[in-house]
Amino acid sequence: MNGREWISLILLLLVSFADSAYSAIKVACIDQATLPPNAAGTKLLAKPIVAHFTGNTGGLQLPPVFSDNMVLQRKTPILFWGIADANESVTIKLGNLIKNTKARTDGRWQIIFPAQKATYSPLTIEIKTKKQTQLFKNVLIGDVWLCAGQSNMYFPLKQSTGGDSIINLADSSLPLRLFNFKQFAKTENRAWDSIELLKANQLDFFSGQWQTNQKAEVASFSAIGYVFGKKIMETEKVPVGMIEIAVGGSPLISWVSRKALENNPLFESAFQDWRNTDFLVPWCRARADVNLQRAKNNFQRHTYEPSYNFEAALKKIIPFPVKGVLWYQGESDTENAGLFEQLFPLFVQDWRAQWNTNLPFYYVQLSGIDRPAWNHFRDLQRRLLRTVPNTGMVVSSDWGDSLDVHYKNKIPVGERLSRLALADTYKKPVTSGGPLFTNAIISNRKIIISFQNAKGLKTADGKAILGFEILTHNGNFIKADAVIQNNKIIIPIPWGITPEKIAYAWQPFTRANLVNEDLLPASTFIETIK
Repeated sequence: MNGREWISLILLLLVSFADSAYSAIKVACIDQATLPPNAAGTKLLAKPIVAHFTGNTGGLQLPPVFSDNMVLQRKTPILFWGIADANESVTIKLGNLIKNTKARTDGRWQIIFPAQKATYSPLTIEIKTKKQTQLFKNVLIGDVWLCAGQSNMYFPLKQSTGGDSIINLADSSLPLRLFNFKQFAKTENRAWDSIELLKANQLDFFSGQWQTNQKAEVASFSAIGYVFGKKIMETEKVPVGMIEIAVGGSPLISWVSRKALENNPLFESAFQDWRNTDFLVPWCRARADVNLQRAKNNFQRHTYEPSYNFEAALKKIIPFPVKGVLWYQGESDTENAGLFEQLFPLFVQDWRAQWNTNLPFYYVQLSGIDRPAWNHFRDLQRRLLRTVPNTGMVVSSDWGDSLDVHYKNKIPVGERLSRLALADTYKKPVTSGGPLFTNAIISNRKIIISFQNAKGLKTADGKAILGFEILTHNGNFIKADAVIQNNKIIIPIPWGITPEKIAYAWQPFTRANLVNEDLLPASTFIETIK
C-alpha cells in the first residue's frame, strides 16, 4: 500500500476505536456532568474502554440488593441482573426453575422468571457462570416495600418511644426481612475525612445486605418502616421485606434522577454551582460546606447534591421489584415550598418511570414544630394529594415536638402508614386515614365543613374542639368556636365578620384535636368558603 492508503487505514481504525470507546463509556453511564477532569476521571474512562475491548469486566457481579435472606416480590415477574465477562453464559436456578442467558458484549445480562406466589419455605438461588458461582440462601417470596426520605424516616426503633418492647419481641424465624442501605458517613456537623470524601466521589457511599428479624438489626432499622412491615406481615400473612434508604437532612432534589431534572426547564440548571444556588435551602448548603471542608477536589460530591442519592443508592437497586414506597421527607424543603410543589410530582413520576410501574406512594405530612412556614408546608403536602395520583398521606402533627424536629414516638406513624396501605393497596375494610377536608359552605350564618373519613368525628381528648380559625375579608384570623353535628363541623359566624377562608391546625406547632372514630387526626388545611 502507498502512503495515502496507510493513512486512510489508520484513520479508519482510529474512527472505529473512537466509536467503540464512546459506546463503552455510554454503556458505563459515564457522562460529562459527573466526570472529574483529572487523573481519577481518566481512570474512570479507561475502565469501561479496556473492558469493552478485552471482554474482561471482572467476572460475575450482582447489585447489593441480592443477598442471603432477601425477599422477592410476589405476583410480579422476578428479575435478576448483573455483570459477567463479555458473551459469558449465565445460569440461574430459582428453586426448581432454571433459566440461562448470555452476557452482552458490555458484560450486562438479565434474566426474568415468571411471577410466583408468596412462600414461607426458604429457597436457595444459584447464579452460575463457567468460572464462578454465587449462592443466595434463605430467600422468601412476599411483598417488598421501600421506605426512604430523611432523618425522621432514618430515626431508628431503639430511639423511639415504645421501641424497646417491639425490639424485645424480635424473632429471627419470622418472615420479616430488613435491608438497611446505610450511608458511609452521616451528614453530622463535622468535616468528612479523606476516606469519606473519596467514597462519596466514587458513588460507593451506601452498603448493606438483607438481614433476618434479629434484635440488633431491628433496633437500628427505621422505626416507621419496621412497624409498617410488621403490621403488613401479620395482617396479610405473607413474608415482607423492608428496604430502608434514608439520609438525614437530604433535600428532595437529591432523590430525583439527573435525566428527569435536566429534561425539565425549571430544574436543568440545578447542577451548576449547586452549593451556591437556591435549589437547596441555606441550611443544606451550610451543612454541605461543613462536611466538605477538607475536600481538595473542586468536583467533590455530597449526599445533598442534586441527584446524588438517586445515583449512589437508588440506581443500585432499581429495578428490583417492590410493592410500593413509603416516603418521609420535606423538613429540608420547608423554605422552598414553591419549588417543592413543582418538584414532588416530577419526583414521583421519575421513580415510577424507573420501575416502569405505577407504584403507590404513601408519605408522611410533616409534624408540628415552632418554625415558620411549617403549617403552609403541611397544607401543600395535603394539596399534592389532588395532583399526584395513587398517593396517600398520613398526619403526624399530633405527635410533634415544639422544639425538636425529631419527635420521639414514631410507632403511631408507622401504624398509620400500614392502615393506609391496607386500605388502598390491599383493599382491606379499614379506614385509610384521618378526616380530610372536602368543602366548606355557609348556611344560615354558619360555616358547615365536610370531610372524608369523618365517621365518628370527635376530639382526641374528649374536650372542646381546638384549632379552627376564620380568615376574614380584611386578612385577620379569628379563633372559631366549633361543634360537631352529624360528622360535620359547624361554626357560627360572629356578627360583623365576613369570612373568606376557614383554617384548621394553622400554626407551625399545633395541638388541634379533631379525629375520627379510629382516633386518626385531621390534616392541617386552609380553604376558601364556597
